[in-house]
Amino acid sequence: MFGIIFLVILIGGVSARKTQLEIEGRFLCDDDINWAVYAELRERNVIEDESLDWVNVKANNRFRLRGFVDDSTNEPYLVIRHTCRGEKDEVIVNFGKKYDDIWIEMGDVDLNDPLLQKSLRTKYETD
Repeated sequence: MFGIIFLVILIGGVSARKTQLEIEGRFLCDDDINWAVYAELRERNVIEDESLDWVNVKANNRFRLRGFVDDSTNEPYLVIRHTCRGEKDEVIVNFGKKYDDIWIEMGDVDLNDPLLQKSLRTKYETD
């Protein structure tokens, strides 16, 4: 029985394909162009989500995040943390399951928009 489980794990590991993710854009904040924004590209996993890349960037400057996913649960998402509207805020952007290399240009992301979470949560999902 152990041999069969080991073989399934080995075959699954050998056949895994790496998927490259690249996310670019610019965070806008009217209050202060020097406002720090934290962005992290993450991947959902069964036990614990994995960080693929992260960046601290000043508002109104461009950012780029890259990561590689090499398993069958490749479901990336972006976490954006900022205090642009005067209080701590976190925005989650889901990208859905990805099986091919992807590049997403998010354009200008207006952190002043109170409906940002709602408009971005599933905007890039293409399942």
